[in-house]
Amino acid sequence: MNAKPASVSRAPFGDADGKEVVLYTLTNTNGLVAKVMTCGATVTELHAPDKTGRVGDIVLGHDDLDGYLKSSPYLGARAAPAALADHGERRARGKSTRLFAQQRNATQSQEDP
Repeated sequence: MNAKPASVSRAPFGDADGKEVVLYTLTNTNGLVAKVMTCGATVTELHAPDKTGRVGDIVLGHDDLDGYLKSSPYLGARAAPAALADHGERRARGKSTRLFAQQRNATQSQEDP
């Protein structure tokens, strides 16, 4: 079997708030393809095989940056950092790690204990 080597490529995807948005395409040796844009580390496409081996895009999303910015910017967005921000910590492999302490403290008023 002649597998293609894993690769990463980048291409312009538009501008958001005056900053260039880049679309990275990551391909593994088995042909799995993920496309991620730098605007919110949003997954725009993920091509994976179904149980019969037929490859298709399994991510609900838009064809261009304007679609994400105008209608639903959370399609494909990473959820973990925002979900963890309220608690300020996460647990992984039995260890607790403090996260986002400066953001949590910055949102409290000076009257808060």
